[in-house]
Order: sequence, then structure tokens, then C-alpha cells
Amino acid sequence: MEPEKGEWWSVEQAAEVSGLSKWVVRKLCRGGGHFVARRPGRRWQIESSSFVAWLLESYR
Repeated sequence: MEPEKGEWWSVEQAAEVSGLSKWVVRKLCRGGGHFVARRPGRRWQIESSSFVAWLLESYR
């Protein structure tokens, strides 16, 4: 059974949920390994469930 996948968020949505600035979220996307992110065009897309899991772990 595959793990449930979340929806894809924009940088703006991820910033709003996390309280981080959009600049920080973009830097984290570029850094890789923190959560699942893709950049099919000019804008980053962040997989919501991996982002929330990373957020919870980072605030531990």
C-alpha cells in the first residue's frame, strides 16, 4: 500500500501555513532533502504532507 500523497502547495501557501517567509521557503526548496518539492516551470511546488511532516519534526 502506498503512502497517501498530499496536494501540491505554492510557496505562498507553504509560507502562510508555516509562518516562514516566502524567501526562506524558496531557499529550503533549493537546498533539497527537507521535503518533497518540484519546479516544473518557474514556480516551486511543495508536496503538502512531506512539508507538514518536516515542519512538525523541525519544531520538536
